[in-house]
Amino acid sequence: MEWTVRYYLHQAEIWEDRGIQAEFARDLGSTAYAHRMIATWRGIAQAANARFRSVNQSYKAFVIS
Repeated sequence: MEWTVRYYLHQAEIWEDRGIQAEFARDLGSTAYAHRMIATWRGIAQAANARFRSVNQSYKAFVIS
């Protein structure tokens, strides 16, 4: 369960890096898309985190910002 949430957060980090590169290149479309993907992956991580916490009492939930 932890691996799954970590994977989703890692994907968000990848998109953060891509967003930074797009901002540096002044590519507004790619920057916007990267921000959308960051929000998507973080949202998936938050949902999984909450579901795992509700079905497994020994699961140590992540703090996702």
